[in-house]
Order: sequence, then C-alpha cells, then structure tokens
Amino acid sequence: MAREYFPMYHGYLDTIEALGDAERGRLFTACLQYSKTGTVPELSGNERYVWPGIRAQIDRDNANYEVKCAKNRANGGQRTLANASERYRTLANATQGKGKGKGEGEGEYTPPLTPPPGGDDGQKPEIPRVKMIVPPDLPEEVQDAMTRWKRYKAERGDRYKPVGWSALCARVRGMMEKHGAAAVVDIINASMASGYSGITWDRIGGSARTQQGAAKPQRPTSYDLTEIERMTRGRET
Repeated sequence: MAREYFPMYHGYLDTIEALGDAERGRLFTACLQYSKTGTVPELSGNERYVWPGIRAQIDRDNANYEVKCAKNRANGGQRTLANASERYRTLANATQGKGKGKGEGEGEYTPPLTPPPGGDDGQKPEIPRVKMIVPPDLPEEVQDAMTRWKRYKAERGDRYKPVGWSALCARVRGMMEKHGAAAVVDIINASMASGYSGITWDRIGGSARTQQGAAKPQRPTSYDLTEIERMTRGRET
C-alpha cells in the first residue's frame, strides 16, 4: 500500500547546499511525484546530479515499509486466530460450568459448542438456546408449582434438557387429569420440602401412605357387661 508521504532526512541539507532555490524546488517536487506515482522525473538543472542518491533512499524506504506491512498483516492474522480461540474457550466454559445463575435465564439449555469452521475467521459460533417454558394452558397454581420446581432443580445444579422437560410436562398433565391440580401442587411442594431429586409421583394423593398403613383390625378397648359375662362363663366351663 502506497504511503501518503516520503521521509525527508536532515542529511539532505548538506546534499542540496550548493543548489539554488529553484533547483531545490524542482528537486522537492520530483521527490513527491516519484514517491506517489513511481514516475521518474526529467530534471535539467544541477538537481539532476543530486537526484539519484535521493531516489535510491526513497526506494529503500518504500521496500522497508512493505516489509513492515507484511509483518503486521501476519501478526494481525495470528491475533485474530488467538482471539477466536479464546472466545470459544470462554463460551465453552460458561456453557459447561456448574452453578448457573438464577432468575430470568433459569431453565435454559445450551447445547455443546463446536469449534468455528476453519478457526481463522474470528467469527463467534452460533449458540442455539432452547428455553424451557411452563405450558400456559395449565392452571395458575400448577404453573407456579412447576416454576418453583424448575428453580429448585437449578439450585441443585441439575437443569432440565428439552426431552426431559417435555416428559415432565406430559406427566404433570396426566397426574392432574387423574388426581386433580391440588394434588399435583401438593406432591411437587412435598418433594421439594423433602429435598428429593425427583417428584415422588407414587405418593400423590396419599396413595403410598394408604398402602403402607392399610387398615388393620383393632382390638376392642372396652367391653360391655354382657360380653364380660360370656367370657367368664367360658372359662368356668
């Protein structure tokens, strides 16, 4: 790339000392034209004897400038590649790390990253995000319970992925149709309160307690007089 200037050295003062003002002006104009266009000027005065040395210096300066530009372009390409790799590592670490933040971004799943193709274009890879949405057609109390459950899971460092979240929504619908919205809310709250990693659907509606504590025949705690007499006569016999 051509420069918009050419270097003028203090040593030129000794070189042009014997030249008149007009000759110096023509020499300076010739330097500008040659530096800009590469066209060799036609000089007829004494400046033509000084011109070859100055022209050679201009050529050396231009060659050094081109070498510097090529080196800068190479260094710039390496920096671009290094920056792209660092951005990829940062994004990968943020995606795979534990202890995700809470709040608006909760329940989001970021698929694993793949390195940018080629690795030298400096572009960030696309990162699709799938947001786990509580079905809006569910009763409000069930929506609130599912939102709390999602935050509870995030606090445990165990976030839902798309397939798992869809399965949970389907399970909630089935249980709600079978046992009612209140029972679904109660079992979700109870699972969180007990610190379980999953919802204990087998205990919904108190079914587990009913099975474990099936009704047992109770021994009478009191007897009337007729029963006591009957038992006494039996012993005497």
